[in-house]
Amino acid sequence: MSARLLPAEIAMVMPRGKIKPYTPKSPSEQGTSFFWGGLVRVDIVSAPPAMRLSFCSPAAKLRVNTCATSEAETAHKEHAGVDWKPPSDKASAAELGPLRLQRTARVPLQPMKQSADLAISGFGWISVGCLSTLQQGPLEAVLEVWVPKGVEVFVRPPMPIGGLPTTP
Repeated sequence: MSARLLPAEIAMVMPRGKIKPYTPKSPSEQGTSFFWGGLVRVDIVSAPPAMRLSFCSPAAKLRVNTCATSEAETAHKEHAGVDWKPPSDKASAAELGPLRLQRTARVPLQPMKQSADLAISGFGWISVGCLSTLQQGPLEAVLEVWVPKGVEVFVRPPMPIGGLPTTP
């Protein structure tokens, strides 16, 4: 990812110390899109209410925003480079181009465990986990990850990171 960014934008994503995962307090519901800055979009295609996403990056200035998936493309055009940074401005956002669907991940979930990481090259990763639940049967999340052209997304076993959620 860093090969596609301007020097000021690279400073926003460079490591700044200890990794502090961010887990949104609201449940990860079907039909919700999460934006990590203006560079990564994760759509919840299907998931149990107990699923949680934890955004992990050593860059301290990255923010996570949400919107309805039906409004995601419009929201990205409106906010990338303005409120959602990086990119640092509208011109840089236009140069990066629209986000593209890079990976559709089916993640089997287990209560009270982190199940997988969605690693975004040069940026960080999103840990996919599940809180305890009364739901019976197999648990699975289907997630779509959108990034700029040329950025890779991998599914890997979860990294052991302290501070990830284990209770609602």
